Amino acid sequence: MTNVDRSLTLPSEARTLWVHWGRTGGGPRFLADLVEGDRNRESLQVGDADQHVQASVTSAVSQAPYFPSSPYPLAFLSYNPDAEIAPRFAAQARGGVPAFPVPTYTSMAGVILGLPRLVWNSLRLRRWIRRHRIERVVCVMESVYQSLALPVLVPGDVEYVSCIHDGSAHPGEGSLVQAVGRRNELRRADRVVTFSEAVTGILADQVTVPITTGDHPPFDLEDAATEPRDLPDGSGRVPVIGLFGRLQKYKGIDVALAAMRVLEERGAPACELRIIGSGPEERLRETPLGNYATWDNRWVPEDEVTDVVRGFDIMLLPYTEASQSGPVTLALAHAVPCVATPVGAIPDQVDGFGIVTDDITPEAVADGIESLLTDPALYRALSSGAIRRVAEQPDWSDLASLIRSGAQTHPAQAPSTDPVPSRREQAVAQVKWAGQRLVGLINSHLPLPRARPATGGSATGRVRVVLPASHGSFGDEAMGLVAASSLQHLLADAGVDAGVDLVVPGDAAPWRRLVPVDVGVTPLSDLTVGRGTVPTATTVRELASGPLVVIGADTLAGDYELALLATRVRMLNVAAAAGHPAALVNFSLPTTVHPAAARILRSLDAEVVVRARDRLSAQRATEILGRTVSSTPDIAALLPPTPRPVDATAPVVFVPNAHLGGMYGVGTEHLVTLWRDLGLRMREQGDDRPIEVVVHDVRDSVGDVALGRRVVDALAATGVDATLTVPTTAAEAKAAIAAADHCVSARMHACVAALSSGVPTVGIGYVGKFSGQFDWYGDLGSVLEYRPDLTADEILERVRIIRGGAVTACDSVVDLVRDDYGALVGATVG
Repeated sequence: MTNVDRSLTLPSEARTLWVHWGRTGGGPRFLADLVEGDRNRESLQVGDADQHVQASVTSAVSQAPYFPSSPYPLAFLSYNPDAEIAPRFAAQARGGVPAFPVPTYTSMAGVILGLPRLVWNSLRLRRWIRRHRIERVVCVMESVYQSLALPVLVPGDVEYVSCIHDGSAHPGEGSLVQAVGRRNELRRADRVVTFSEAVTGILADQVTVPITTGDHPPFDLEDAATEPRDLPDGSGRVPVIGLFGRLQKYKGIDVALAAMRVLEERGAPACELRIIGSGPEERLRETPLGNYATWDNRWVPEDEVTDVVRGFDIMLLPYTEASQSGPVTLALAHAVPCVATPVGAIPDQVDGFGIVTDDITPEAVADGIESLLTDPALYRALSSGAIRRVAEQPDWSDLASLIRSGAQTHPAQAPSTDPVPSRREQAVAQVKWAGQRLVGLINSHLPLPRARPATGGSATGRVRVVLPASHGSFGDEAMGLVAASSLQHLLADAGVDAGVDLVVPGDAAPWRRLVPVDVGVTPLSDLTVGRGTVPTATTVRELASGPLVVIGADTLAGDYELALLATRVRMLNVAAAAGHPAALVNFSLPTTVHPAAARILRSLDAEVVVRARDRLSAQRATEILGRTVSSTPDIAALLPPTPRPVDATAPVVFVPNAHLGGMYGVGTEHLVTLWRDLGLRMREQGDDRPIEVVVHDVRDSVGDVALGRRVVDALAATGVDATLTVPTTAAEAKAAIAAADHCVSARMHACVAALSSGVPTVGIGYVGKFSGQFDWYGDLGSVLEYRPDLTADEILERVRIIRGGAVTACDSVVDLVRDDYGALVGATVG
């Protein structure tokens, strides 16, 4: 940040260059509308506060085209002459906006071949900025070439404003080049502008400069609807539910298709799902689910976009991850009601003209669609709400003024008080990350070798159970102990002379203290390179020398190291090829699965038994593998709790999760405040039950212990007494949770511990991770997806519902786990 002090004193009417070099999508349109809004601002006049401008105008500027309302230009433009809407930029230049076109590339080869031209144009643009005495440069949206070059070429005494639309790269869209571009933007920025509080929250911990949060005005304002729509009654045509844009994984195309199947099974009113656009998820067109939609797979030219959106009766936004949505602004302009999932800032974007679903599951999305299809009055009310909101919402001139002035600025963040890693620790972390990245890239892009029968292995015949994570996560501990004990009992009952070994990442010592003496523990680090980080051929050979059970948990979707996923698949394939029973069990698959992870999973041998831990994951695995996959509730439900004295008054148990702070970019203090407010509101509403904060992951690196302490301290500061419980085993943790009157948990396996003990539970979920397990337990629990603006009152409302009407018993679910898993393990052992 080169000129922070200057950015705070620069007048709003300083000469400003608006920049975007993208060719397609919403970026060029955003730039054109913003420049037009800047030209139309009533405040774009020379006043007493801007006399410094008159004194510094050069002859070069005086010879340039002017705004009609100003004796010299205050707005400048840099755009891509190959953009779809380049004629519009050319018209703006002819109308009085001095412009500097920068061509980039039109093909993948052009990305490399165009680099010399980029350097040349960057030098020319720098001179142009100097010659025109430009004082502020605004990057209105990131693009590849622009974010690499612009932050570097802008002179240090020119204010740089970076507009950030997404807090992080969407799954399937991130790249090293984009990451470098984002880093350039944030390092050079004197101010940052976002368009939602969700993105502001993510960036607040990444920058030390002021952040301004504005509203994204609707596109197509000049053609905005003036009359509300009515839902088609079905006599002439059925309602059209539309998805439009780049078809990426995070947009939940599979969720939308599955929701249509749910609607058909329910006998809901007829409707048509129309999917328009291009991208990786076009692949779903050829799957059985693809038959639930009509498809128009192509890049939609800019001049067709308005008609596409007007052709929808409902815009569907079943996103599984997002900061915000561009198509929402088009739906708003044309009064098209929306159905959206509760992710990022999308609920705020559709406020007043959309339905926000309770979850990101197909069932929840189907509920949202059906609520509009069956209620024409609600449909018309939401369409009217869009028209009112357009009339009330800031327009492009307002946004231009906001960016110029930096009003509504979030103050710069104070430096972090967290311990700073030493140079050596940073170097080690960077080397480790680089190694993991390299191995992951290899496993992502090279074909997996055919698995061959193991030769030269130990051939012990012992059943190996491979766990997903190191000790400290009580969920993983519960799964491991249950798996080992179930196998042990089955083997003994069958009179089979074979032992059981747990294969564990990380330190094996805690596991050895927990398991029965005749259960072996093999550290994964004994068979890998780099303290268990890089599996080798030896790993595969040694761990596939007998019957093999791999517990997948949530490590199969590509969110974790792909190298380890590929190794586990190889292990299973080698075991199956050698004639050993092999099973991949107890796993979840989210809506978004990394393409490389899906490819690795598809290489599983057909002889490997596959069993998910929830119905939706089984459905997704079925689609990926091309064979039927069944499901059983999470096996951690079978873990018996340790004995614990019964309290006279059952407590309310809180289980926080520090991981949410990093995932949503809100910081630890934000999480502490939510839990503090929850306890405080309980007391204010007359609930005086004891509060017990239970830590469900005791690893220091995770941060739950520290978060738990801060929650207890924050509650004490408001006069609310609470106790902190830091268990040493998963059984102790379950005992604490099982003693609760009810539980509020942001840890999934703490929810499993509560539900399997018959404790009413509210789960604070993320990325749809909790819903699958809660579905097994019916009305005993309820899930609220976490979002930065989640309130204590929303949580307490769910608590009232589950405590007032829960009739589901946990016994039937636990019996199902026991019987199903027993049969599975019996088949695996053979």
